[in-house]
Amino acid sequence: MRAGFAHGVLAVGLMAGTLHQTWDSEASCDRALRGWLGFQVVLQVLQFPSRWCVYARLPPCALSGDLTEVQHREEQQQIIDGLLSLVQSKQWTVNRLFGLMSLGWFLVGVWWTIRAHGCSYSPLLFNVCVSLLWLFCTRTVFVFVWFGFIFGNQPQAAMGYAGPFSKPGASAEMLEKLSVTKFEDTDAAQKKEEELQCSICLCEFEGEDEVRRLPCKHYFHKTCIDGWLRISRACPMCNADLAKGLADTKDHQD
Repeated sequence: MRAGFAHGVLAVGLMAGTLHQTWDSEASCDRALRGWLGFQVVLQVLQFPSRWCVYARLPPCALSGDLTEVQHREEQQQIIDGLLSLVQSKQWTVNRLFGLMSLGWFLVGVWWTIRAHGCSYSPLLFNVCVSLLWLFCTRTVFVFVWFGFIFGNQPQAAMGYAGPFSKPGASAEMLEKLSVTKFEDTDAAQKKEEELQCSICLCEFEGEDEVRRLPCKHYFHKTCIDGWLRISRACPMCNADLAKGLADTKDHQD
């Protein structure tokens, strides 16, 4: 967003100065090039309020370093919820429409600039149009490179997707409260009423398998359920909230 503001201010200043300097030029191709620059100025100026509305709605991401893991996950979930709300808003839609218009007008500028080689034109006007087209390409490349620099080296394997779930991922403290046992030692294995399977990997439980039992009394392979609970603390079978189940269990024990 900040790169977009900087690009817009630079482009508007450059285009306005060029139009002022070449307004009286009578070269055959200058009228088309001035028309392209003039509409580009209008488009950029109209985008400033739209960009600012989107920028103002970006959720704050200054995470404090002294938070517990639960609080840290809750703040992350608030950020994701804020971003989801933003991309579903009218401000985001309007901003995307301006983006599509800018892309279309960029293609028009490429075509008119290429055609200018076959007629007379003001060198200043032509060079500024070419510079703006290159600036547009450079900004696009910059965004992709910057995005890759920020997110490309993230340890994705160790991170769970935090949304858009109504129940965020479970903390390490919550997982520690869930006991781990071999399936052959569980009540479900002792009953032997039916062949049970993990509803995540869909494999039947074997006697030596390490399993976790959630407060809602559903069993899962430890590796399967731990991966899921880092994404959402809802039981994959009945959607019961792990945090509420642990709290109820603690109250019952007390």
